[in-house]
This record gives sequence, C-alpha cells and structure tokens, in this order.
Amino acid sequence: MEYDLLKLTLSAPVSFQIFDLSGRLVVQDSADLNGRYLRVWDGLDAGGRLAAPGLYLYQVQVEADVQTTSRQGVVSVAY
Repeated sequence: MEYDLLKLTLSAPVSFQIFDLSGRLVVQDSADLNGRYLRVWDGLDAGGRLAAPGLYLYQVQVEADVQTTSRQGVVSVAY
C-alpha cells in the first residue's frame, strides 16, 4: 500500500491498522512524517505470529491540520 503525506504545515500523526474480517485488530503501527511511503505487511500479527491465510482490511488515518482523513482497502495473506 502506497500513500503520500504532502503539503502539511506540521508533522501529522499517522495510524496504520490491519483488521481481520470480523473487525478484530491484527496489527497497528504509527509515526510517519511528511513524505512518500510504501507499507508492506509481512503477514505477522502484533504477537509476531503468522496471520491465517485470507482477506484483511487496512486503514490509514492521518490527523492533519484541521481534519482527520482515512483510507481503507483490502489486503490478502497467502502461503
């Protein structure tokens, strides 16, 4: 998943989360600054275990100057 954080007047908190299809949080990360980013999920959950094969939902949320913006999508795990 690729995204850009451009034209921000200050650094903005970014939250990156992956959920299973039941809505359970699988992994969470944060702390990007201005710039271009490519997120690659290694298929591990927060405990370092391999996630089960299947579809997962991701959400990137940016708390910018006057509003919070989020984008969602689907990612799959297969092995």
